[in-house]
Amino acid sequence: MKKLLLKLAVLCALVFGTLFAIILLPGPQNTYVQAILDKHQRLMETAAPRLVLVGGSNLAFGIDSEMLQNGLGMLVVNTGLHAGFGLGRMLDDVAPFLQSGDTLVIAPEYSHFTSEWDGGLAAWDLVSDTRNFSLLISDTFIGPEYQRLVDSWNSDSGAELASDTRSLFLGTTLYGLPSAFPEYARGKLLALLPRPLTPLAYTRDGFNEYGDYIKHFSVENQPITPNQPLDPLNPKYLARFFQFVAAFTGSGIRVILTYPSYEEVSFYNMVNRIHELDALIREREDLTVISIPEDYCFPAAFFYDTVYHLNEHGRAIRSEQLLHDLLASGLFPLEALSENHKLSHTLTPLGDE
Repeated sequence: MKKLLLKLAVLCALVFGTLFAIILLPGPQNTYVQAILDKHQRLMETAAPRLVLVGGSNLAFGIDSEMLQNGLGMLVVNTGLHAGFGLGRMLDDVAPFLQSGDTLVIAPEYSHFTSEWDGGLAAWDLVSDTRNFSLLISDTFIGPEYQRLVDSWNSDSGAELASDTRSLFLGTTLYGLPSAFPEYARGKLLALLPRPLTPLAYTRDGFNEYGDYIKHFSVENQPITPNQPLDPLNPKYLARFFQFVAAFTGSGIRVILTYPSYEEVSFYNMVNRIHELDALIREREDLTVISIPEDYCFPAAFFYDTVYHLNEHGRAIRSEQLLHDLLASGLFPLEALSENHKLSHTLTPLGDE
């Protein structure tokens, strides 16, 4: 029996030792995900009041932060990078850098409320390649407010949702580990082999000083495939999101929600689910929703290579729309609102500017 236990212990040690070795392997320093370190640096080097943008690659590829900064008269930091981090991890990642007086603008991808709260392959990149293992655990307290939201959903929907089983101890919650570790490990090992980058590869040096991705401006649009209808909304993900909102507002941080840029066929494939989400979010008194989803629904010609990644022209239109929404919200000084910053056009056809 002792020999069997010893063999099992050795086997477990080998397995876990291999896993940790893969995770701790040094990787290239110019990967797209490594840009999160530069975004952290900008957050550390600036002070409130700031406009801090949080979301996935819809923000990385779809925002002209300099336009927003000039229009609002306040510093802008774009932390958007990858939807696959998971929305909870994004918010946990940015939380230590936020200060009282900041304005947090959240532009989540729609799948964050159906299937991607915990993230996927990219979450492994974020946690291990940046050595930020704290992002395996959320600091957002799952308490009475969370349970009230779940109970309310149970009552309204008639469907019974179990209480959250991932609470560990007071103040923390274990994220569901991304299921894509084998794919991550394969990519990590392949990265050890020297390979030339293709012109289409996303890289750390493709970002500007504000955190906007601009490397693709000189590249032609790539074929994109519209997304199919969304899965049902997950009320636990919504409840966790609202817990973040409450925590931020309680710390003197103004929280605003806007919507992601989204390719129009994909949008109308799931428009009913999007409207359902919009209605639930607008019920929150501590969250200011400044946009309507349809204003961020754009034709395929505005997108670079996915249904969320805008090209240079689409980025300008979306940024102008967001600036208009921010100014029209009444939350910013009146002197920021001028004729130069009002929405001058909507969907200008390509080549007509």
